Amino acid sequence: MNGDALNRLCDEGRLRRLSPSAGAARSIWDGIGTDLRSAALLLGQKGELQDTGRAHECAYDAVFKGVVAILRCLGFRLGAMEQRVAAVQALRAILDDPGHAGLMTDFDRMREKRNSVAYEGGKTTILEAKEAIETAHSLLNLLRPVYEQELARTFRGDRGPGPKEGGRR
Repeated sequence: MNGDALNRLCDEGRLRRLSPSAGAARSIWDGIGTDLRSAALLLGQKGELQDTGRAHECAYDAVFKGVVAILRCLGFRLGAMEQRVAAVQALRAILDDPGHAGLMTDFDRMREKRNSVAYEGGKTTILEAKEAIETAHSLLNLLRPVYEQELARTFRGDRGPGPKEGGRR
């Protein structure tokens, strides 16, 4: 975790500081399973009604919620400016590992595709939706232990050397 990067996002107005909240974090995280199940159902089977754009969006939303839940544990929330871009930047700071650069790029592409579909009438192919679901599962497998660790810390009230003090964790 790169606390300095999270603090920079705060200084830029992309994140805001607030009290950590285990309850809010749990509530947000609990929605992830529904998003992933919805993505799979909306993708459907061959011959069934498919909504690939919505399946893609549900996969994206699952990761977005994962980032937001971790931020709530850490005492941050997305700011008013470009929340979706800020979520990508926060994800990079949370995972802070060059080995995950490909997944970070994939998540940013998911954001761009979501915006294209939502605001420009873009279309999502079956392959794009399937890849989004796979990326979501991969990223959430990386985020889950971070979430559990930060949730436990927040629940105990043990902030340790967190992002508010700067530095890496």
